Amino acid sequence: MKPATVLDLPDEVFIKILQDVSPTDINNLYTIKEVSDRLRDFVTLTKDSENVKFFTNVPKQSHVMIDYNDSDCARAGLLELFEISDIVKFYDNRHLYEDNEFRILVITDDMSEMRESLFGSKPPNKPMIMDKLVKMSGERKNKLFKVLAYPDFNDVLIIKKKALYPNRFHLPDTKALVFKDCANNNESLKFWDRDFDGLSFVGESSSSLIKSFDLRTALADLKLENVSIDFELNDKVLSPTLKLLKVISKNDVIIDGNNLEFNDLRFLEIKSEENIIINNLNSTTLFHASIISTNGSITFQDAKLPKLQYIEIQSKTFPVITNVSCPELKHIHTGINDIDSSNDFSFFKKVTSLSITKKPVSFLQFIDTDTLKFLKVKFAHRSQHQLCRFSFQRLEALDIYLSGYFESIPGLKAPSLKSLKVKAEKLVDMGEVTHYLYPQLEELTLDLVYQVEFSISDFSHDSLKRLQINTGKGPLELTEAEFKNLELLVINNPEGDHNPTSLEFDIAAPNLIHLELNYVEIDTLILEDFQKLKYLRITDVQNLVGRNLDSLIKLDSICDGLKSFVVRAPNLRFCDSQPYLENEDEDGEFEFIHGLRLTSEQKKDKFKDKYNPSLEKEPEISPYEEYSGLTYFAKLGESFIPTLMDRDKERDYYPRIFVNYDQSDKLEYMINGNFRRFDDPIDKPRKKSEEDDNKLDPWLQDIMDSIDFEKYK
Repeated sequence: MKPATVLDLPDEVFIKILQDVSPTDINNLYTIKEVSDRLRDFVTLTKDSENVKFFTNVPKQSHVMIDYNDSDCARAGLLELFEISDIVKFYDNRHLYEDNEFRILVITDDMSEMRESLFGSKPPNKPMIMDKLVKMSGERKNKLFKVLAYPDFNDVLIIKKKALYPNRFHLPDTKALVFKDCANNNESLKFWDRDFDGLSFVGESSSSLIKSFDLRTALADLKLENVSIDFELNDKVLSPTLKLLKVISKNDVIIDGNNLEFNDLRFLEIKSEENIIINNLNSTTLFHASIISTNGSITFQDAKLPKLQYIEIQSKTFPVITNVSCPELKHIHTGINDIDSSNDFSFFKKVTSLSITKKPVSFLQFIDTDTLKFLKVKFAHRSQHQLCRFSFQRLEALDIYLSGYFESIPGLKAPSLKSLKVKAEKLVDMGEVTHYLYPQLEELTLDLVYQVEFSISDFSHDSLKRLQINTGKGPLELTEAEFKNLELLVINNPEGDHNPTSLEFDIAAPNLIHLELNYVEIDTLILEDFQKLKYLRITDVQNLVGRNLDSLIKLDSICDGLKSFVVRAPNLRFCDSQPYLENEDEDGEFEFIHGLRLTSEQKKDKFKDKYNPSLEKEPEISPYEEYSGLTYFAKLGESFIPTLMDRDKERDYYPRIFVNYDQSDKLEYMINGNFRRFDDPIDKPRKKSEEDDNKLDPWLQDIMDSIDFEKYK
């Protein structure tokens, strides 16, 4: 007797099986000739374009071209496949198909603007319709379709405030799913798709969706934010391929590493309003950890983290940290409310780089400050002048925030200091920043916050090489200042041309190479003694004089109100805009002698000994631009990235992670999308083959194998 096969099943049974099969697997079933012949009897493909992109295996005999003008459009088949390339037109005519048939709706329309609309900008028509279709998928009374598929969306999809049936979605190429305040209509159902890079569940109701996913797949990024989970985070639940795990909770968070397998974890972020307990955490790849308890305590013990380089620890009470081994640790960011002499500071003595957000004086008195190489600290109260009594003999970089109590920069005992960044609310002068106090200082960044007049006058510093000033809304004076070795000077008004700041400018800097004056108003700028200047950018000047700019190779000038312009730059090679006088009828002097568009020989003939052939090799982009706005702290963060990624800068994985410079208090990495998924080692990204495309889902294969065909004979 011939054994029974799936082809022997009654139509109704076959259809019932197909109702639990993903659209991709239905398309793959058509590659089996016997199955394809059988499906032809009761399955049709309705399309709105001759070009079929998804159901490519469905034979043309089963194709039906959609006709929106036919209100009595024919129905054919127990199962209707719909492939729609114009979502707007289909939605406008949806009433023609609200007939409660079993219909699989596949959208192949271009939805490139989908992500932007979901992130809060005004949504265009297509994403609005897509959002409505997603909502309809969770409604019992939905008569338009039973399954919604969007195969071409390959970005991060955010779904907000929807009740969902997990098996009514098919998103085969979506990189990551974010659920915000969503609910699960049936927790026993599973999502078909298992190939996501990242999953994020936000809000109490979203916790009901977690059980519909298999978190043991090759998931790289998992975020659980304010969700209630009634299961333990262990290796039976979590993927060993996780690279990022983020848990934010209002309740206690307990992690026992004995029940976890983190083979590739890079980022760990735990934040709780209550207590955090982490025991036996072992990971040979963990690089960046953040542990924050806003109202409770932190217990962190018995951990081996050989690659950990950065850790953030913030809590109300002093954390209990015992037997935690992290030999590569480079930086600790900490903020602790309750500090006294009974606390164990041994963990915090392991690093030479430290950020302190709360009670810095109380904290620093219990460690050896002479071992620190970097310190980031906030001067919030006048009492914190006591920091000046500490000794920082090895300190190379200092990043300080000065509250409104400080009008001058306080001095520290840091003779080795090379980099100083000051962000201040009401700073008026340089205070104790002198060559005597900081003889090795090479880099100074001033970030002026409010509308206060600031002055650098009668000032000199011999070792300073880079000076950057972000102005406040008040006037700025930089006069009678001498910088013998200054190479970079950038003065920038963050308000742009909406609120220009006035600048008085008169300095001696014979070695200056790069000068930027962005959106600061200057009446007259005289650059007669800047013979080494190569890069000049200036936006608001009325009178510009530079008769000896023999080394200038690039001039960026977008000045609209020029009254006089006298520039002689024989080696100039790049100029973004042609300067011109605002009113040529007035007596303003205009002279622009330059080497633009001249060959080397022409420059040599025209300018004689003023021509410098070595400047022909200088790059158009100033090498100093990498320093602009980049503090020691940010550079510290960037230096970690190659270690984090374990691969070269040129490779595609590297650029997906970068330092968030907008985060002023701590080192934070922004991730462009989610981590790529890798089945193979990190240097060998998984490539989907044609064979994979036509392979049945193992879950479907299991169903086929388990059917008792004998009873249908």
